[in-house]
Amino acid sequence: MSESLAEVSRVFKFSVGNVQDLIMGRPFVLGGSTLSRDTRNLVLQFIEGDAWSIMLAPSLAPASYGYRVCADNFLEYLVAGYNNGYLTASCGYSAPVDVEGVGAVSPDVDIKVVNPKQKIEASITWKWDNARWNEGIESEWTVPRGYKRIKAADVINNVAQD
Repeated sequence: MSESLAEVSRVFKFSVGNVQDLIMGRPFVLGGSTLSRDTRNLVLQFIEGDAWSIMLAPSLAPASYGYRVCADNFLEYLVAGYNNGYLTASCGYSAPVDVEGVGAVSPDVDIKVVNPKQKIEASITWKWDNARWNEGIESEWTVPRGYKRIKAADVINNVAQD
């Protein structure tokens, strides 16, 4: 994936840390930091077994989002949507693995986005053992042969269409 976060964050007010948390399967406050015991404006609700739901006070007036977290603090699901039910998105995470120097991260995420006209699904598997952390790498990206680049703005417009 190669996209300008500045361009995408004009639509959705998030931080680079939010993107990292989303990729690694850690709950976060949109535009803020990773959730901790000190996070305010949370609504906790016991669901079943050892699972909890965490809903956050919406930072986008027409939208809301929340998480399903197990008692051992591993994130199972992130769910987001416009409050009118027009667009919903979810990320389902696999059980985390411990990565030295980073902590617990999820190796797999299943993503679903649904609007009245279409459903988009994707699965991502991360190879955390191959990751290089805190190196400040600058990379150039080229479109692999046989593929077409789709800009984030086009994806957002396509998903948000009536």
